[in-house]
Amino acid sequence: MELEELKQQWREATTNRMVPSPVISELMQRKISAPLDKLKRTFRKSLVLVPAIFIYFIIFFSGKHDLFSQLLMWAYIVICILLSVYFYINFRLLNAMQKMDHPVMATLEKQVSFLETGIKWRLIIFRSVFILFPLVLELVMYFNKNESSITRWQHHSIRERILWYTTFFALFYFMSKYMIRYKYLKPVQQLKEILKQAE
Repeated sequence: MELEELKQQWREATTNRMVPSPVISELMQRKISAPLDKLKRTFRKSLVLVPAIFIYFIIFFSGKHDLFSQLLMWAYIVICILLSVYFYINFRLLNAMQKMDHPVMATLEKQVSFLETGIKWRLIIFRSVFILFPLVLELVMYFNKNESSITRWQHHSIRERILWYTTFFALFYFMSKYMIRYKYLKPVQQLKEILKQAE
């Protein structure tokens, strides 16, 4: 009986050695390449789009207003820098995940978890900034009533402004939810399912 058990263990060990780890690594890389490519394209576009919008904003408004003396402008600069750093870090992470010769399950799971957490925090921060924006704008109007860029907005009553703020926030809330879920969280979820199947 013990001899039969030893033979069975030897056969199982031989079978396991017949499937080399590089083959498993290549199979995993092929499976995760599609969602990784989709995420990389999204982050690459964002990495180009954010500075492009910022440069356009500077060029278009610099001749009309003293932008760099305004609180709103400096807030916009900080947001653009933080967004660019965020997109760059995640793009490099995705690039590193694709270039791994022998992906380790634990490492990939940590990287995917890091991506998912970052995306969710970005959504929270975006919505928080959008909520703070009306408050900052109202403060700017209160302390700088001669700024021509917001003169028309000042002529509206506080009720009208609150209505516009609420409408814009509602639109932003649902659009950002759809964009984050479709462009970012969906590929991340696909990666998590692939890794779960590979366990």
